[in-house]
Parts: sequence; C-alpha cells; structure tokens
Amino acid sequence: SEGKNKIKYVYSEASLLTVPKKDIQMPAPDVILEMTAEVLTKMQKAAAALSVGDIAIIGDGEKITAKVFDIKNPTSNTFDLELGESTDVFEAYFKLEKLSKLYPGSYDVSLSSKKISRFIHKDIKLTVYLAMESNTKFG
Repeated sequence: SEGKNKIKYVYSEASLLTVPKKDIQMPAPDVILEMTAEVLTKMQKAAAALSVGDIAIIGDGEKITAKVFDIKNPTSNTFDLELGESTDVFEAYFKLEKLSKLYPGSYDVSLSSKKISRFIHKDIKLTVYLAMESNTKFG
C-alpha cells in the first residue's frame, strides 16, 4: 500500500499453472537493443491517444525506430520514436497488448529472425519471451 492506494495480488497454486515442458532456447539474436521504461511508457500513451494497437521496431540500416500505428489502416495516425543507431535492416511487429503486459522498467531486447524476441529486465530477475507477428521481416 501507499497512502490511500493499496493493491491485492493473489498467487496461484503451482499445480494450476501451465508451464513449458522444456527450457525455451532463444535462437541467436539478429538484433539487440535497449528499450527503456520511458520509451515503453511513451509508446503506450501514444497508442492510447491515437487509438491504435500495433507496434513496429524498424531498422532502416541507419537507425532503429519504434512506431506505434494501426497495421490494418495504412492512413492511420502514427507515433515514431528513435531508439538508436544500427546498420541492421528489419521490421519486427508486435501487438501492443503483448508489450503492455511487461513489468514496468527497462529491458535489453533481443530480436531473432525466427520471429521470437527476448526481453530481459534490467533491474530484476525477469526474462519474457514474446512471439513477433507473422509479417516480421529481417534482411
């Protein structure tokens, strides 16, 4: 609790959870980048303001940009945020709902051309694997 705010978090019995039968083996990443808590927050706020639900992380051979937009509407409103420099060329697509479930904070992100991504939290022991959308392209 904090001041007048409080939260109740209910744990689940371990036997009720669905867990992988074997360890997830992340393929060698094609792209590695940092996604700060500030970037994640800005993308979520922009998506809510623009009423869009898709996110692309795009490398154009010079820089990496995060783009919030509606993939089904080519004339939709968009929000672009430069993440850094890169010589890689790729387009990695995610549904916003997947990224919005990440625990708050900054992440080291690995993207694989096998359409799997790994988000490693910078401050706590947390690794999240997210599938990319089928229209993801590398190279």
